[in-house]
Amino acid sequence: MIETINALKAAGHRFHRPTQYQLKVGAWNFYPTTGRVIREDSALAENERGLEAFLNLLALDQPKWKTRA
Repeated sequence: MIETINALKAAGHRFHRPTQYQLKVGAWNFYPTTGRVIREDSALAENERGLEAFLNLLALDQPKWKTRA
């Protein structure tokens, strides 16, 4: 969990922790202990798992106009 929180902070993502097992960024839910990634509007978990997969999905979900310095 700490590794994920640090990675999200370093990447500049705003997140909250609804449960002790879950982190939420926008419409995405991530469960660090299992690596599962689930989008809020989907009943199924993503095929990819883990922190790297979660960060990649977040990067793909960013608006086209948003740029990082």
